[in-house]
Amino acid sequence: MQLVSSAENSSLDWKAQYGYIEDIDDATLGAIKDRLHPTSRHADLATCDAIVICVPTPLTSAREPDLTYLLDAASSIAQVLQPEQLVVLGVPLDACISAAEDVTRHAHGVARRYVRLYLDEVWRPFEEAGRPEADWPRMQDTLERMRPLALDSLAAAFRLVMGAEVDRAYNQVRRRRAGGREEGAAAGGAARRRAEPVSG
Repeated sequence: MQLVSSAENSSLDWKAQYGYIEDIDDATLGAIKDRLHPTSRHADLATCDAIVICVPTPLTSAREPDLTYLLDAASSIAQVLQPEQLVVLGVPLDACISAAEDVTRHAHGVARRYVRLYLDEVWRPFEEAGRPEADWPRMQDTLERMRPLALDSLAAAFRLVMGAEVDRAYNQVRRRRAGGREEGAAAGGAARRRAEPVSG
């Protein structure tokens, strides 16, 4: 297992900004030095078993978490994400469990769709032909090949849909931020007008 660290959002003056975070001693780092590979290339993440997203989420002027960095990271990772990779977003465990339950329900629906495809397109003709003895190996082989096919198809569709959803959420956040800045500018202009002396 290889640990990959991307430094593109890191600060060079990290002690000043994150001095409250306890340092990791040299002995601990030394034990994992052969597995630690700093990089700024998202393509390197394709070989990892797990990806942990650790980016800042500062508050906006509206006192809401700014998800820009998180959405940027998710969008980049979606381009190289591989089947069965674990992605940790730094969200509460109960929220992850709830999301996993939703995904499992959808996964059951996808599995039933592929089983139905097999029954309709492969098993039914076999049944109507009287279940020829010579075709039994082909039936088993088709079923075994359908499993990775279904997984690959689902992963490809998920990457496309995930990318589209991330882009949509990112655009919504940007519009909210732009709207907040416009409201702030308008409020500042109104305050300045009220403070200006009235010439007579």
